[in-house]
Amino acid sequence: MTPLTAAFAHAITTTLLPVVTRAVAPTDMAEMRAMLERSSSETRYRRFMVPMPRIGDALLRRLTAAGSGAVAVALDGRIVGAAHYGDLDGDAEIAVIVEDGWQRHGVGRVLMRDIADRAHADGYATATGCILRDNRAANRFLDATAPGARSVYDGPYRTFFVDLSLIPG
Repeated sequence: MTPLTAAFAHAITTTLLPVVTRAVAPTDMAEMRAMLERSSSETRYRRFMVPMPRIGDALLRRLTAAGSGAVAVALDGRIVGAAHYGDLDGDAEIAVIVEDGWQRHGVGRVLMRDIADRAHADGYATATGCILRDNRAANRFLDATAPGARSVYDGPYRTFFVDLSLIPG
């Protein structure tokens, strides 16, 4: 499988600005850093599950490598969210982050649909991921965007498994 071989674009009009998704590219490094720096330390912790007081270059290279994910870009050119997936034992392990000021405006939903489409096009049938059990917003988001997800709870973590075809558009 070649990650993100299909060309997808999803668009939404939020209450803030129109947003479109596209594949991430190495040239997105500066904007990805800016988005992560605009995000609160809590948002970064909830995405990466480790404290992240600074954004390292190695992480940025991984997040902006060609074929590593998708970004949500606002009309003014800023990256306001990102979604990534990689292979985990034959499933697409997915993760989404949306900067604080854009949360609860539909950006996460359009990124989830985009990354599900990309993973499905690359031959994956199932997605998996892990969220913190006490992250109520992420748990509500998962329940809304991945109906039918099967979950396993282990300590502070909720690991989910979902058929990619069940993620609504």
